[in-house]
Amino acid sequence: MGSSTADMLSFMSNILKNKALSPSNTRRWLKSNTFTSTWSASVGSPWEIYRVDNLTSDGRIIDLYTKGGTLSGYQSGMAMIPDTGLVVSVLGAGPEVSSVWAQLATLNIIEALIPAMDMAARDEAKARFAGQYVDKKTGSALTLSLDKGPGLVLSNWTARDFDVLPNLNRFQPGRYNDTADSGIKSVRLYPTGIENKSRAAWRAVFPTLSDTEAEMIEGLTKVKDVTCITWHMLDRFIYNGLSMDHFEFQYGKDGKAVSIKSRAFDIEMMRVEKKA
Repeated sequence: MGSSTADMLSFMSNILKNKALSPSNTRRWLKSNTFTSTWSASVGSPWEIYRVDNLTSDGRIIDLYTKGGTLSGYQSGMAMIPDTGLVVSVLGAGPEVSSVWAQLATLNIIEALIPAMDMAARDEAKARFAGQYVDKKTGSALTLSLDKGPGLVLSNWTARDFDVLPNLNRFQPGRYNDTADSGIKSVRLYPTGIENKSRAAWRAVFPTLSDTEAEMIEGLTKVKDVTCITWHMLDRFIYNGLSMDHFEFQYGKDGKAVSIKSRAFDIEMMRVEKKA
């Protein structure tokens, strides 16, 4: 019994769409079991997992789930990228085809496609999300834009005529009376993957260190990226008993955002369409 590239592509697509297993079991299956002696590689069951940070303009880490196989002159390579939904299958046969060829061909295809997909995704994100969101009744607004970094940039955030970002320190437990300017002009907003056709949950990441503080700490240790601590800062900034980093988009029939809601402030702001 044999498999074609179409079979393999269908198989991998179904994995990423959680059709083979439940979402929780799929996530568990895609976890690595152990690390290797290199920074960029780990081993799963049965995955050969590589991490790259040089394929997109923002230098973010992308995990490549690959698997190669060899049997009596037949070579195969396959790869899945959960971040993008991209799946690649390469099959080869004959004395001139080696397992190295199949693996390299798979990786070369990914290296060619990811930058183009990233550029297309940015254009799509700009059309779907960028702009100003306003609720005139409560005096609330925020602006979403894109730059060369990851995610969306959230700036100019006001809630009931109150400037939120300069006063972020006040929303941390034990610092409610802190009147010092946080110095934060913008934060980044990321999708959580929890969504349907009409709604989606996103999370903001609030920086905890200034560039100067991060540089100082980095200079005091040899541990790589030790100041990357925002991953455990979710739900640290609280208002009304709710996390301030939790936002919810509402989509229109065309898939574009029509509003964004701050769950903590319980304010829904409508997207302002620019006139051509």
